[in-house]
Amino acid sequence: MMNDKILRGCLVVTFGLATLFISSCVSDFHTGILPVQPVLTVDNGSSAAQQFNGELAEAIERADKIVFKEHSDKVDFFGTTVAIHGVPTYTYARRELSEGEKMQFLEDVKALEGKDNQTQTRCVFEAHHTIDFYEYGQLKSSMRICYQCNEVQWNGTSVKSSKDVFDAISPMILRAGMKTKRDWDAMAKQRFEEESKPKLPAPVAEPPLAKWAPGQKGRKVLNPFTGEIVDVEGIPANTKVRDPNDKDSAHVFRVPES
Repeated sequence: MMNDKILRGCLVVTFGLATLFISSCVSDFHTGILPVQPVLTVDNGSSAAQQFNGELAEAIERADKIVFKEHSDKVDFFGTTVAIHGVPTYTYARRELSEGEKMQFLEDVKALEGKDNQTQTRCVFEAHHTIDFYEYGQLKSSMRICYQCNEVQWNGTSVKSSKDVFDAISPMILRAGMKTKRDWDAMAKQRFEEESKPKLPAPVAEPPLAKWAPGQKGRKVLNPFTGEIVDVEGIPANTKVRDPNDKDSAHVFRVPES
């Protein structure tokens, strides 16, 4: 008869009088970390992390425009009715790197050692930052960044991201005036509530009050839009009128007090 139980992170399996201890990552399971994977290498003998950093450096050098964005993610709306009908994407900040910032970004990437990211997490990938790389005015690739998992997803490479890429990305995000940690859920929901409120029509501006035409006999005023003289004889004060010689129908004004 076989009995099994968990003891201090190990799986204990009992076959009659014999007991087998199997090392496991039971304790790590609760923290969301999977077992360490072997370091992957590519054809040229370098690690996948080194290749990733090298391809990132090449992308920066080739790019004629690099844009950092801070934005919402669909998971910000979990648990709300918004998630049922499809969620919007809000951009909170956008910064195109200057030539000097691009060179600094490149130097930071080239200085990386190429540390392999050997752990995998079970956390939900929440991308609240994106880096867009443009070549010849066209979007070439995008890198989505999750500080919840400390992972990136980049469609500009086929290898897993390096662990130390954040040493180059994070300083650029901060220099761009963005933040790596925010209450993303609250920001997205507040923005949604504000934009979902019914918009009141803009108040209609009161037509301007005309001025009496100087040196003129009778009741004559100056059209405030054209400066032409208009006869308002017999028209009460504050009445809205138009100059019959003014072709713009929007040029409505009021008769002043006598």
